Amino acid sequence: MNRREDYSTLDELILKRITACAVPTKFVSIYGGELKSECERLQSKHKNVEPFRFCDRRLQALRKAGLIRFTRGGWIRTNAGVRG
Repeated sequence: MNRREDYSTLDELILKRITACAVPTKFVSIYGGELKSECERLQSKHKNVEPFRFCDRRLQALRKAGLIRFTRGGWIRTNAGVRG
């Protein structure tokens, strides 16, 4: 993932999976379905990266951007991450 690539689709899918309420969402609940398919599509371009790593890396990027945060129970959105 060294090259600049557009991860906006993956970011949107992650944010949809993380509920806007204060109930933490575990990684296993985030990584699945359409999001997993998008990670596998990205993996086809980057053969040395496991598909789930794309989700993991984007979670960290969204955390650093202040849109989500991690708690003991899982991932939750911050006020900045809640979109109307």
